[in-house]
Amino acid sequence: MLEAFEEKGWWVPDFQQEMEYEYVYMDLDQDAQEELVVQMADNPGGYNGIFYFADGRLICWNSDGTEMSGRDYPLQDGTMVRQYDWNGTQSYTLFHYQSDGEIKELENLFVRRENIPEDSTQPCPYYEVNGKEVEQSEFEAQLQEKILDRLLQRDAWTALCSSFPFYKEKKRSVFVRRTGITF
Repeated sequence: MLEAFEEKGWWVPDFQQEMEYEYVYMDLDQDAQEELVVQMADNPGGYNGIFYFADGRLICWNSDGTEMSGRDYPLQDGTMVRQYDWNGTQSYTLFHYQSDGEIKELENLFVRRENIPEDSTQPCPYYEVNGKEVEQSEFEAQLQEKILDRLLQRDAWTALCSSFPFYKEKKRSVFVRRTGITF
């Protein structure tokens, strides 16, 4: 089943490796059907992938294991965040997946806390919400309300790795049955 991802240009990791992955099922496109979100445990910048089930097939909407400065992660309601950390800046794009796997951007937050290089002429510190400069307090309030207060709790994620002690046959068989990925 994973070979189909490579044909379409998606890189999907070998989940049999001794890397620690975790997954959660969530409805990301508001169609009442759950998608599969897989990420490197506690490190979605190391790997994150979104998989959709259709016609008995597992379809990859996103698979990112190379960015390292960027990552996608879900919020409690299925809204996604694409976060980039680069050269003293952080950007957050909130979006929803559409039924075809495309994304619809909802909101953007941006902060520059440090100028890199130091002689940069960019304003610093600098805070922006949806393309408009705002005060630090407004940015922090929006970040808290839109993202930080809506993060998934740790217990929402299920470990996916043979080295994890959870590795009970029941949870493993549910994952295999729902995804078709065997290990």
